[in-house]
Amino acid sequence: MRRGFLPFELHADGELDDVAAGVQAGVNRLSHATALVDDFTANLDGIAPGEVSGWVCDRRIPVTFSPAVEIMRGQLEELSDHPLPLLQQLGFTCTISAGLPEVGTLTDQFVALNETFSYGLEEFFDLTVKAVENAFAPQVVREKLLETTILPAYEELGDPEFAEDALFRGEDADGASDHDHGHTH
Repeated sequence: MRRGFLPFELHADGELDDVAAGVQAGVNRLSHATALVDDFTANLDGIAPGEVSGWVCDRRIPVTFSPAVEIMRGQLEELSDHPLPLLQQLGFTCTISAGLPEVGTLTDQFVALNETFSYGLEEFFDLTVKAVENAFAPQVVREKLLETTILPAYEELGDPEFAEDALFRGEDADGASDHDHGHTH
């Protein structure tokens, strides 16, 4: 793949050794790498990444999660056990993926993160921008997507006047109408 200049991603839903092997092979992105936390150490000064996880963090190798998939595969018992918030606090480049169709949509993943970790617009913006910045698309395409779609959409969502207009129309700030709440689309 390297000879053909093809970026590649490792589905690291196994042990830390799998993550290490992928990193040593030059992986461009990791998916489902919840095992990164197995490499952490903790002491009175806090939590610190180990050799493998530190390499991933320092080189900004993106780590893409699909929490519902990781729970389905038994990597975690419940969402509250997910390492995403900790990894973000420690400076890892994290993104969210919809994962498998049978576990829902990207919106479902974001709603679950909101309900479990109180993620809001700022956290979703960060995850979205990092996903676009680390997509396997040419830089010009990524920049255009950010400039013409992502940034304007988040600016509109963050605009207090937009939020007031949405409430006036009977919608919450994310555009869901009163009759949409609690329903999966």
